[in-house]
Amino acid sequence: MQYRILTPGTPVDIEAVSRALREIDPAGVADLDAPRGVLRISTWATDADVLSLMSEAGLPIARDQLERLPSECCGGCGG
Repeated sequence: MQYRILTPGTPVDIEAVSRALREIDPAGVADLDAPRGVLRISTWATDADVLSLMSEAGLPIARDQLERLPSECCGGCGG
């Protein structure tokens, strides 16, 4: 699952987000497009997990800030 979180004007500690994500999903990936104010998370974690990890990372967000995107998985790796 992929998530997109809009964060315009909000400082995001991507390392804190990545650490919190790895606690839930060691293969999860987070990246930040700072100029556009977009945090992207790719993980098998649930919406509730992502909301929780964001709080843990010091960036609590509301449910309506969490946009679930369809997976871009091609299936080539077997997953």
